[in-house]
Amino acid sequence: MFHYGIAGWSMYSLLGMAMGYFAYRWGMPLSIRAALYPLLGKRVRGTAGNVIDIFALVGTVVGVATSMGIGVVLLNVGFSWLFGLPQSLALQIALVLVAVVMTIAACTSGVDKGIRLISELNLWSAGAMLLYILVSGQTPFLLNAIVESIGRFVWTLPTRPCRPWPMSPVAPNGWPGPPCSGAMVMSNFSSTIPDPGQDGAKWLRIFWAVLTAMLTIAMLLAGGVTTMEYATLIFALPVTIVAYLVMASFSKALRMERADREGRVLRRADVSAHGGLAPEKSWRQRLRSLRSYPSTRAAAHFATETVGPALETVAAEFRAQSYVGEITSSVQETTGIAVHSLVFRMGQERDFMYRIAPVEAPVPNFGARVAQDRETFYRLEVFTQTGSEGYSVMGLTRQQIINDVLDRYEGPVGYLSYAQAISTASVLTPRAAATVAVESS
Repeated sequence: MFHYGIAGWSMYSLLGMAMGYFAYRWGMPLSIRAALYPLLGKRVRGTAGNVIDIFALVGTVVGVATSMGIGVVLLNVGFSWLFGLPQSLALQIALVLVAVVMTIAACTSGVDKGIRLISELNLWSAGAMLLYILVSGQTPFLLNAIVESIGRFVWTLPTRPCRPWPMSPVAPNGWPGPPCSGAMVMSNFSSTIPDPGQDGAKWLRIFWAVLTAMLTIAMLLAGGVTTMEYATLIFALPVTIVAYLVMASFSKALRMERADREGRVLRRADVSAHGGLAPEKSWRQRLRSLRSYPSTRAAAHFATETVGPALETVAAEFRAQSYVGEITSSVQETTGIAVHSLVFRMGQERDFMYRIAPVEAPVPNFGARVAQDRETFYRLEVFTQTGSEGYSVMGLTRQQIINDVLDRYEGPVGYLSYAQAISTASVLTPRAAATVAVESS
């Protein structure tokens, strides 16, 4: 086995951060192709995106199969030392079959159950093994070695990522771990899931678990660990290229985020760079909102009688000035509160969205006025394309809501103006006529 080190684990962090950012910040599917949107644009939904997902899937399944194969080989060695069992291909295949059964049971039960149980079991087993070795082994030597190894690691860090050091062949605690997480990840990669909080279908998890086991057995039959090493090297090249593209795309998206914030500051001096201020209120409105925990019925009435007409007024005026957009309304079945969404087209850029939706919040149990009849209430929060803006419009007048819509709309317009002015490649904005196209649409 070879240790990963910072360079290896950084790949997990990179892909996790990139996919999480585009899923939860941009509202895109939890996939590799989504993380390349700043580079490829709408092409990620076509052939280019399909090719990228295929590379990611193939690289993942080969990597997981290799991890499983090396794990069962080392586990076979451990069983041979401990119990005198023969080091044979039959026993290794049997261990693969046991692993795939455990994988199917774990990944079909979800992340919070089976996979979590196996992951925690791995950690506790590793901790118990380390403690046992520390207590029963050469304790003074091991303690000195820990301090010396940390110092040596820091001192040799610049050259260490390029040196895969061999480790002693101990029995792998994480033997079923990679197949479980791999089957879950591959089911997500091969599915179209708009909600990043959901996972791929159970039958897909079973399919990838079985396919991984079959590939592992095939590589064991074809030559064992040597075949796995060659397969990893061959399929690592396209995955490495995809990883570099993800780095470039993620870096570009973060520069876009910074340009967006700077554009808001340049557009309006009273808007901060961390997302803007809440709409201005009178002092009486501010005081009432501090201790206001409206009932569900009151929130539903306000959403229907104040929020809806205010957004209809804005939409009508925008249409009168030849803007392209629409307003949609729906009622939540659980609360009966209307959700209003206002969307305006921004040409080739991401559409502007202003949505007011109910968000459940706990009623505080401090202060002079405490609502004793319930534990939660609903805030009517403002949402844009990047998520909640963190404030409620409950208690505002129609005019104040209209002003807030315009304040939010000025943000992306300021961003596009700033992006065109600096003519930088760090933003997804054409070099010419971007602002004109937005204002005339």
